Amino acid sequence: MSKETNQKEGYSPLTFAAAKHGAILLQQKYTKSTKRRECPPIFLIFNLKKGPSHESGPHRIFLPHPVRAFPFDSATVFVTGEAAAWSAAFEKTGLKLNAISISMLKKKYTTRKSRDEILRSVPFFFAEAAAAPSLPANLGTQFFSRNKQPTIVHLDINDPDQIAKELKEATESCELYVKHKTRLMMRVGSFNLSFDHLGENLSNAATQAMNYIPKPKARVESISLMTSGLEIGPIWEKNPKVYELKPEELLPQKENQDVDHDE
Repeated sequence: MSKETNQKEGYSPLTFAAAKHGAILLQQKYTKSTKRRECPPIFLIFNLKKGPSHESGPHRIFLPHPVRAFPFDSATVFVTGEAAAWSAAFEKTGLKLNAISISMLKKKYTTRKSRDEILRSVPFFFAEAAAAPSLPANLGTQFFSRNKQPTIVHLDINDPDQIAKELKEATESCELYVKHKTRLMMRVGSFNLSFDHLGENLSNAATQAMNYIPKPKARVESISLMTSGLEIGPIWEKNPKVYELKPEELLPQKENQDVDHDE
């Protein structure tokens, strides 16, 4: 789907101000809890009243401030067919890409140690769309538990320009999977971005996500943020709680508190 389609006008619940404020609170909570100054990924969480009846995705969400920089130093692409043919196509893109086929995973990378070598070899991983369904069974859970899940891309082996463009767009965006769950989440940045940039990423991503969540006005109850197991929020609620003070809870104003008395 094109970038223009993703960014069409639609339901936009999360404002920039609320998103930026939420990012600041999350960073403060993370620093106070861990005593560390790392830049872990930040996830936008949609809390739904009811899980969608149909699953869909991945949906590409374009960010004004990408999580990852392009061109990258190197990346591995999991493919179907012959890895040698894909490697020849990748060389024409001018990018440093390593092709690993599903058949290679089944024959050469059968142990956890060998898969860990792949995991440590490059910072980015992609999966050609046809190869993606075979990865969970042949790649191992370490890729999916360490935030290294390959990004699904649609590649034309005969078109180097298309390959480069697709990988660029995939690098500069994030993915939303709509599941049969009441919590949906996607990565939208990390603390190496400024709070202004995080606020823009969060509010833009929330707006685009509403195009893919069925009946978002009725289904989305609140939005929160999470990083490294720490969660804050909601930073937006459809029906925020209203607290009213009872008359007896109001503090009486002191009489003559601003009056100067002569001695």
